[in-house]
Amino acid sequence: MIMPREKLLKYGSGSLTADELIAILLRTGTPQMNVLKVSEQLYSSMDHSLYKLQQAPLEKIKRIKGMGQVKAITLKASLELGVRLYKELVLEKRKIKKPSDIFKMCLDMSFFNQETVRIISVDSKSNVISVEDITRGTANASLIHPREVFKPVISNSAVSFAVVHNHPSGDPTPSEADRDITERLKDCSKIMGIDIIDHIIIGKGRFYSFTLKKELHGGANEDAGQQQSGLRQIAEA
Repeated sequence: MIMPREKLLKYGSGSLTADELIAILLRTGTPQMNVLKVSEQLYSSMDHSLYKLQQAPLEKIKRIKGMGQVKAITLKASLELGVRLYKELVLEKRKIKKPSDIFKMCLDMSFFNQETVRIISVDSKSNVISVEDITRGTANASLIHPREVFKPVISNSAVSFAVVHNHPSGDPTPSEADRDITERLKDCSKIMGIDIIDHIIIGKGRFYSFTLKKELHGGANEDAGQQQSGLRQIAEA
């Protein structure tokens, strides 16, 4: 049987399964199991989901037979690099034309296990000036406050902005608190003369847009001219 390292050398990294890629990171197995068996056992315990593996705490990973602190740390660091690589790739697109552009720019928030608020400042030509995480809270408490939202917007001399936050539960459906803060931000934006493009809630692989739902003025609706059906209220990735 060809081992993962040799397979990578011969056929390239794209030819390896997730189990085999993990095995390369782990490097060694145990006297009872080779490294590929350890990798298969670990991946199986996470329901063959890289997302669940990325979300799993170190202690849970370390409990798997054949794993230890060094291997768990190496694995977590590698998965974090993957998240950052994706973020770097999507941020190359620095113009906002529709809500899905915001979603793609902030898809890394799907991996956050705490509710985080992100502000995207935009210039008069829809170019992104800055992307800043302003607050981070518990898994079920929103920390959006108009004072904190407008700080980066004003400091960047933005003419408009978008607010993005995630729901760690994976369900982007807005709560009453989400609706209330959206109304407050809408009122504040009128006073400040700075347009709020959208308030996006990020779930797991999908998002909710207050602009698509027509609960906000400003911003570009997708599929302009077409009636938004109930299925578009929560947009799928």
